[in-house]
Amino acid sequence: MFRAPKILPLLICVPIYLLFCQTTVLAAGKMVLEPRITAAYQYDKNFWRAEEDAKEAPVSTYLIQPGVTFGYKTAKSQIYLNYDLNAFWYDDIDSVKPGNRKASDDNYLGHALNLAAGTRQVNERLLIGLKEDFYLTRDQGYSDALSDSYDRNKYIVNRVEPLAFYDFSRRFTAGLRYRNTQTNYLESYLEDSSENRGLVDLVYNFSPTSSLNLDYQFWRRCYSINTSDYDSNQAVLIFRKQYKSLSYDLGVGYQRRNFDESDLESQDIIPWRAGIKLSSEPVQISPLYPDLSEPKSFVSLRAEHNLNDQGLYEQYYKAYRISLNAGHIFWERIVLGFNGYYQRSNYILTTGQTPSGNIEKREDDSYYFDLEVAYIFTRWLKLAVNPGFEKRNSNIVGESFDNPLIMVNLAFTYNMGSDKAKNIE
Repeated sequence: MFRAPKILPLLICVPIYLLFCQTTVLAAGKMVLEPRITAAYQYDKNFWRAEEDAKEAPVSTYLIQPGVTFGYKTAKSQIYLNYDLNAFWYDDIDSVKPGNRKASDDNYLGHALNLAAGTRQVNERLLIGLKEDFYLTRDQGYSDALSDSYDRNKYIVNRVEPLAFYDFSRRFTAGLRYRNTQTNYLESYLEDSSENRGLVDLVYNFSPTSSLNLDYQFWRRCYSINTSDYDSNQAVLIFRKQYKSLSYDLGVGYQRRNFDESDLESQDIIPWRAGIKLSSEPVQISPLYPDLSEPKSFVSLRAEHNLNDQGLYEQYYKAYRISLNAGHIFWERIVLGFNGYYQRSNYILTTGQTPSGNIEKREDDSYYFDLEVAYIFTRWLKLAVNPGFEKRNSNIVGESFDNPLIMVNLAFTYNMGSDKAKNIE
C-alpha cells in the first residue's frame, strides 16, 4: 500500500535544494506567496445520483478549505507549490430511512498537493524537472481525465514525474519523462492499481509561436486483484500555434492496448484532440509549470477522443469529450463565468439490462455545467454563486440520473509576493 508521508518530504526537499543551491541568485528572484481560505456550501438535489425521483436525496455539503500557493523564480530555476486542505461535512436535508446510508458517513478530510520544480543550472540547454500531484479525495475525476464514475469511495492517487528536456538547437527539442501513478482505495472493496509510464517528446519549432510535437507514450497498468493488467502504446502528432491573444492545438495519433487476460481482445483507437483559447492576456505554454494568469476575459473550447486509463473490472470505454470554459470581469468587480462539458462513453465490454429487457453494451451521455456569478469586494475577498446541473443518460437500467445543484463560496486570498511573478514561466 502506498504511503504518502514517506515520499512527500523528499519530493519537496529535492527541488528546493536545486532552486536555492546558489545564494547569489536568490536576491534577483521573483516570488508568489498566497495563503488563502475558502468557505463553501453546496446543495445537491440528488446527492446519490439515483435514477428514480422517489429515491432522490437532497444533501447539503459544507467545505472549509485553507490553502497556499507558492512560486519562486530565478534566472535558471523555478518552483511552484500549491496545497489545499479540504474538510467536507455532509448533512441530509430529509430524514433518512432506517437501513439507508447517511450522507454524514462520508465526512472526510481531503488533501490536494501540486508541485513542479525545474532548473537549468547544469546546462542552459538542459531543463531538469520534477512534478508531483497528490490527492486524497472522493472525487473520481482525479483518477482519470475521462472518468465516467460518480462513486463516492475515498482513495489516494499520487503521480510522480521526473523529466528532462534538451534544446539541441533553436528549432529542435527532445524530452524524456517517466510517470509513476499509484491509486489506492481506502475503506473500500475496489482494487488498487499502479501505472508506470514512459513519455518521449520530439519537438520541432517552426517559430517561437508554432511547433510540431511527436508525443510517444508507453505504459503498463497493474491491478491488485482481478482486473486484467494491460500494456498500451500511443503516438500522437500535435501541432501548436500561439498568437498574442489566441492559441490552438490539433493532434491525432494511434493507440493499441493489449490485455494480459487471453480472452480479452486488444483494443485499437485513433485518439485525437483539438483545442482553442481566446484570452485577454498571452498564455504561456510550458511542459512543467501551470498557467497562473488571471485574464480579464477568456474562452476555452476543447474536444478529445480516447480510451479511459483506469478501468476497474474491465470497465473500459471509448470517450468523446467536449468542454467549454469562459469568463469575463466587468468593471473590475463583477465576474461572470461558465464551466461545462459533454462526454459520450461507449463501453467495450460492460453490458447491462435496458428498459426493454434486452442485454446490451453500456452507452452513456454525461453532461455538466455551472454558471458563476461573483463579486470581488477587494483584491483578497470574493463571493461567488454557481448554479449548476449534471445529468447522465444511459441505455442501462439504474445508471441514468439528474442532479440540479447550487454552490456558494467565499474566498479570502492574500498575495504576499510580486504580482509580476504570477506567470512564473
